[in-house]
Amino acid sequence: MDISFHVFGSRSITGESLLPLLLRNYPSCSLFLYSRSHFNNYYCVDFSRPSLFRFPSSDTSSCRIVISLLPSWIFSNFLQSLDPVVRSSISCVVSLSSTSYLTKRFSFNSFDKSLSNCLYKSIQSLKSFCDLSDISFVSIQPSLIYGITNSYSDHNISTILQILTYLPFICLPNNSGLRQPIHCSQLASVICHQISLFVEQYSVNSSSSFNHISSIIDVGGDSVLSYYDLIISLQKSLPYSHPARYCLVFRIPDRLFVFLASFVLLFSFKSYESVLRVFSDLSGFSSASSEIDSNISSFPVFPFYRL
Repeated sequence: MDISFHVFGSRSITGESLLPLLLRNYPSCSLFLYSRSHFNNYYCVDFSRPSLFRFPSSDTSSCRIVISLLPSWIFSNFLQSLDPVVRSSISCVVSLSSTSYLTKRFSFNSFDKSLSNCLYKSIQSLKSFCDLSDISFVSIQPSLIYGITNSYSDHNISTILQILTYLPFICLPNNSGLRQPIHCSQLASVICHQISLFVEQYSVNSSSSFNHISSIIDVGGDSVLSYYDLIISLQKSLPYSHPARYCLVFRIPDRLFVFLASFVLLFSFKSYESVLRVFSDLSGFSSASSEIDSNISSFPVFPFYRL
């Protein structure tokens, strides 16, 4: 199969979960990895000077699939500033972003509103650019990512586990919001599935009649849980020797929780809103199992912590 994969930003839990899937599913295809700095067998790329970027001379494939796990605004600027000849050799772009472009849209602190706006504009800009350039495009926006790999761990569930480990108890409001956490292995499978849809269509219709793909997918895990249920599920999944299992979780009246949280406002407006986000429902996205047509995986999917 005359296809090559070019992966940007693979040094992450999603990247380390995705690379083995690509190697297993496409053993005959070339795989090129890129990094801002010299690292093992990675190609070094300067994202501040995109016009100088060139694909490796060893890549002679007729179909180049570019996978970006970078922040979408960085990749959007990079892709659109490439040399026209380089851009014309790209067949498909798969970009990872975040559902924060939706969930933080109505935040009342300027940082989160700016992030939401930046994510939304970069996603739409990428889509428009690829549509005009006749490049197939898939943007995947995951919800709460968690999990660990050999080198990396998430900053979501891992942070909660650290809090449960070092505090004797925590308090949550009676009506905590819903979450839809997605494990890094599930997210990698969703990305790989979208790639397979393109490869299948390309293999059958590699001529000029090929219909290009263009889609934006908001995806979460298979379980939708309240913040309280999420923490209880985590604790029950831990071995009896893990100290986080014994942190007491109290539910208190919503008004009392807001009153206690107001003290955070004295130190950080952004942190205050982060605490209040425990009331928000950050769910309702397409489930990973429905995207890849697989069995439902209950939360939490292992591994999600280090022994």
